[in-house]
Amino acid sequence: MLPVLRIGGLALQLPGLLVILGIWVGLSQSEPAARRRGLPAEALTAVTGLSLLVGLLSARFGYVLQNLSAYASRPLDALALNPSALDVWSGLVGGAAAALVLMRRRRMPLPDFLDALTPGLAAFSVFLGLSHLAGGAAFGAQTDLPCAITLWGARRHPTQVYEALAGLILFALIRRRADPVPGQTFLLWLAGASLAAMTIEGFRGDSLLGPYGTRLWQIPSLLMTLSALWLYGRLAQGRLQPVATTDAPKDA
Repeated sequence: MLPVLRIGGLALQLPGLLVILGIWVGLSQSEPAARRRGLPAEALTAVTGLSLLVGLLSARFGYVLQNLSAYASRPLDALALNPSALDVWSGLVGGAAAALVLMRRRRMPLPDFLDALTPGLAAFSVFLGLSHLAGGAAFGAQTDLPCAITLWGARRHPTQVYEALAGLILFALIRRRADPVPGQTFLLWLAGASLAAMTIEGFRGDSLLGPYGTRLWQIPSLLMTLSALWLYGRLAQGRLQPVATTDAPKDA
């Protein structure tokens, strides 16, 4: 765990820096994929960047709304740059809504956009795992395995390393994949990423537990895996037509 990287008198928040680096690397991988699919790379970068910004603002706003009592006496704290003070679901909803609106304005077909974005998502997941490792988040359960790392006063599964390795494997498989039907590449990555998340959740030490020790996050991960594989199969059999637009994408 290395939450702060010190270079001389400069102190850098390493987890946040790795996330920013992951976004940059992800976009650099998605732009060539967009060109191969006949999409304007600049438009993809613009849509992705603006959607991320809206997603971050939505995540921050959602967190503040859920913790209004904590900000009542010091409302300016709501503007502080705190990566841990974010609500994931609010961010996902806000970012996805912004992406859909922006894609519609630029007349970008959703399946092609998602396929072009897939290599970037896979690359970003590698840096997200490294960010968790640097900050000590998403830590593993205690274990005596040789691969264990010392974290929070105990020997634990290196679940953050598992995350990064899963992302790297998926990136290698997806990077230049070109399925015949738009949307299939994204669905294949989504199935693999969901399956990896479900598996790694079994080794986590901070899991949200339900009745009889059920790890609650494994349930939506399993449903996501099965849904993505089902949709992939439907597209492959020609029983499901991908959403498309007849208008050419706008460059600006």
